[in-house]
Amino acid sequence: METELGSKDYFRAITGLPISTYFSAFKFKWLYENVKEVQAAVDGGQACWGTVDSWLIFQLTGGRRGGLHITDVSNASRTMLMNLATCQWHDPFLPLFHMTREALPRIVSNAEVRGRE
Repeated sequence: METELGSKDYFRAITGLPISTYFSAFKFKWLYENVKEVQAAVDGGQACWGTVDSWLIFQLTGGRRGGLHITDVSNASRTMLMNLATCQWHDPFLPLFHMTREALPRIVSNAEVRGRE
């Protein structure tokens, strides 16, 4: 299996996924490189990024008034940014997509109650 940058399998050993525009990391990369407001928000530390589940949880737990920015392993694994061995964001891949750890949701278990007051 080829593992050099540019190979379709470059990410597979860490994420289990081939390079594909289906996964959200590439969608974010495109937005960062083509939408100046997204780039400004990311560069200014004002961006949050995640999948639909993280947006719903954020909104349902208070949104900008303290909502939880979290996701579970099953959703995080489909972004192409999560290390399957550690179940955490894979820091070496983040700069390839102009992503920061601070912009990503915290990866949590989906077998626990979250957001209860």
